[in-house]
Amino acid sequence: MRRSAGAAVCLLLCSCMELRGESQTRHYPTRADAERDEAFERGWLPADLPAQASDIMESHNLDSNQMWVRFQLGGATPDRLLQRCVVAMDVPLPPARQTRRTAAWWPEALMAGGPPRPTSTAVYRCRDLGTSRSAAAFGLLVDEGTRQVWYWTIPVGSNE
Repeated sequence: MRRSAGAAVCLLLCSCMELRGESQTRHYPTRADAERDEAFERGWLPADLPAQASDIMESHNLDSNQMWVRFQLGGATPDRLLQRCVVAMDVPLPPARQTRRTAAWWPEALMAGGPPRPTSTAVYRCRDLGTSRSAAAFGLLVDEGTRQVWYWTIPVGSNE
């Protein structure tokens, strides 16, 4: 009886925890490194990622299909990156709870309910950036001050 109660408690705890394999994070020094790892073929990086992108950080959740991407621009923001985007201040931000669990490196200012975003940023709503992911929204933020780009998806059916 005692053994079955312990097993039941263990099962309950395990069912409430996120399994390690559901979320993954990778860092690529350059786009070429991401290409060698076939990150684009797996759909976790947008195909429109500029050739000069560096310091690429990517996290994704296999169950929710959410993804978070950050990279550094080497020069001016390429037109190709923004060709499917429009400037919009009403872009939904990723849910804070899921983001903290999956992409601990993601800034609080880019989470739903977080502090205000830096004023040196331009926010875009995008149809897609060359991913095969089904999403309710794609957000893109370009920080002109730091030359960093932040890209996120919010899957269909998620709470925006």
